[in-house]
Amino acid sequence: MYPHLPDDISLEWLVSEARNGNQQAADRLFDTFYRRIRHFFMKDLHVNIETAEELVQDTFEKAWRKLPTLHDCVRFEAWLYTIARNVAFDHGRKLKRRKIPIPIDPEFELADAAPQVESLVLAQMHMREMWDAMPAKQRECLYWYYMENLTMEEVAVQLQLGADTVKAYISKARVKLREGIYSSEEEQVNVKSKRCRA
Repeated sequence: MYPHLPDDISLEWLVSEARNGNQQAADRLFDTFYRRIRHFFMKDLHVNIETAEELVQDTFEKAWRKLPTLHDCVRFEAWLYTIARNVAFDHGRKLKRRKIPIPIDPEFELADAAPQVESLVLAQMHMREMWDAMPAKQRECLYWYYMENLTMEEVAVQLQLGADTVKAYISKARVKLREGIYSSEEEQVNVKSKRCRA
């Protein structure tokens, strides 16, 4: 398919060449990771193949623009997945901005349901803020450990970190998320008490 590029070229060389403007190298990288990134979106976001392909295109467009900033070519795969996760987060935010449909049903108790919907939205917004504010390494460790079901040792290999470092990142992230959950519950109680006083 690429007569000028032998099959046994290293990933590091391809990334270096793509960064220098070699379109064949960029095409080879796209072909190498296209299916993996598409599978990631379909599994993580539960979207159809058409939406997943659009998100893959978005991911690679961002990757090509940011490629000059990648100084360690060996980390290309982890770096690409980080971009894909950010694209997934952005897509999730767009979906959450859409209005929640309320069933038109005379038996539906809107007065009782409204506080529950409000509390749920507040909790989701708060957790998203906590996730976005978390250091990138902690987010990556949590993602690979919980979402991809890797062991801490496998996460360490994936992110090229020490196993103890991964363990520390996950531990700190858990604490922060627990604090976020507790804060979110307190906010919900405050909202409910304000509604009762009003």
